[in-house]
Amino acid sequence: MANIKFSAFTQKVALGDVDFLVGYTGADNVRVAPSVLSSVYLPLAGGNMTGATTHSDNVNTYWGNSNDLQIYHDSPTNVNYINSRLNRMLTVTASVIKLKNEAGTETYLTGTENGAVDLYYDNVKRFETSAGGVLVTGTLDATGTISVTGASSNIKVGTDTGKFMAGAGNDLQVYHDGNDSYITDTGTGLLFIRGSSAIRLQGANGESSIDANENGAVNLYYDNTQRFETTATGVNVTGEIFADGLILYDNEKAKFGNANDLEIYHSGTNSVISNLVGNLYISNHADDKDIIFECDDGAGGSVSYFKLDGSSTDIQYFKDLVIADNVKAKFGNSSDLQIYHDGSDSVIQNNVGDLEIQNRQDDGDIVFKSDDGAGGVETYFFLDGSASGGDPYTVFPDNSNLSFGTGRDSTIQHNGSRFQINSNGGPMYITQSANDGDLIFESDDGAGGTTAYITLDGSHTTTLIQKKMHFDDNIKLTFGNYATPDLEIYHDGSNSYISDTGTGGLRINSDVFRVLDAANVEVMIKAEQNAAVELYYDNSKKFETTSTGTLTTGQMDIAALNTAPASASAAGTLGEIRYTADYIYVCTATNTWKRTALSTW
Repeated sequence: MANIKFSAFTQKVALGDVDFLVGYTGADNVRVAPSVLSSVYLPLAGGNMTGATTHSDNVNTYWGNSNDLQIYHDSPTNVNYINSRLNRMLTVTASVIKLKNEAGTETYLTGTENGAVDLYYDNVKRFETSAGGVLVTGTLDATGTISVTGASSNIKVGTDTGKFMAGAGNDLQVYHDGNDSYITDTGTGLLFIRGSSAIRLQGANGESSIDANENGAVNLYYDNTQRFETTATGVNVTGEIFADGLILYDNEKAKFGNANDLEIYHSGTNSVISNLVGNLYISNHADDKDIIFECDDGAGGSVSYFKLDGSSTDIQYFKDLVIADNVKAKFGNSSDLQIYHDGSDSVIQNNVGDLEIQNRQDDGDIVFKSDDGAGGVETYFFLDGSASGGDPYTVFPDNSNLSFGTGRDSTIQHNGSRFQINSNGGPMYITQSANDGDLIFESDDGAGGTTAYITLDGSHTTTLIQKKMHFDDNIKLTFGNYATPDLEIYHDGSNSYISDTGTGGLRINSDVFRVLDAANVEVMIKAEQNAAVELYYDNSKKFETTSTGTLTTGQMDIAALNTAPASASAAGTLGEIRYTADYIYVCTATNTWKRTALSTW
């Protein structure tokens, strides 16, 4: 049958002898009957196992709802394990229990119901429990404590009861009298306690009290912790020494650490604390107490130089702190701030983050001073804490120069009476870079405030003149070409001029045009779009244009036109008029004249 996706299968009708049926849209079906399963696998409800079960290496068999019992074989160590887990008791029950080797030929342990428990060595019984106690076959080598209970039970050597005794006269006795334990030498000789290389005295719980090593140290313990050790050159003490007057002579050292890592001594001239390994800690654990460093005061006494203040966790200095050239005072986990003198200059160097200089004194200033050029110092500028009020002030005293450029090319200065900005090298730019921003020039408004005089309007790209502009005599307002201006407006001290001095004509564009007197009262010229152009004399109109020609009010003086044409075809333009004492001549067409005679009456 070809591969079929599960999505292509259809459910079939279950048959009586089929527990599992898989079908698909074709003619084939796969059936698994109960008889097939029961002959191979153990049913869920239980049954008889007909063959062996094999568990591979490191495969666990668990028993109990919480996997309380675990059985497995560990392949790396080749060890079999039966583990009772979760603090459960492991109970093995039988009337007789034996532990043997794999071949069954050698016994390790035997336990018999209502009888003895036997322990073996190389299949020979060495230990047996009995109704009265225990029996040991062979030599009893005890590395721990042997406890014998019962009022009259003893470990017996010889015929004495209740005591361990040795010697012809039972001079050595080991016993307990009900209160204390004794090792007693009742003879006349010395009591020796000997070991092959060492002797150890221990407490009832195995805690060491004394170690004595052949050709080596004697160690004393407290609560199983070594506190005292003799050495070839002296003693080593672990922990504190409480001594009333401990004297070490010159060059005799008090040493601490497994390898004498810390030494304290007097060399005969100087006192020395020498640490050879690790950090050197000087600690004061008294609550709110200090560590104070004192030295000679130069007058036979001593004085505090600095202290570690345990109540404020500050280091307080009472004398000058001198740091040699090129030795840096460093601050921060990565030495981010450094202060030092390199032999020529003093340096404050910040490598990470901002550098802040703060003065938290109420109304206090931060004053920057330097050499005054005359052997003293003077204030160059200061941060005025009293003048702030939320608007910080940086104050430069009178005659201070704020300069820019390598050669002091530009300066800003107030000399006590005026403020001045000087540029001595190249152009001076005042730039407003904000999008659509303005540049506004303000000054006093004559009423105690300020007002805008000129605005460079960034949103309209226009210069706004908001107050009167005054040009002195002969100072020209020019337009057009920079070198040779095309238009000039100025006053020369006598007259005012609008001079079209360049290319093109002078045009004045307006729908309504007026020329008035200086008092802005008397009209001299008036012109309007789609209307007349008017000329005035003493504020009285004398001439105007009309839709058909011109209109003159008053006498029209044409005395300058008193020359007669040479002939009727003399040069002339249409409309031209001339006169003499006898005739009036009118040019009726180009170079065409006519005349009429004049008579008296």
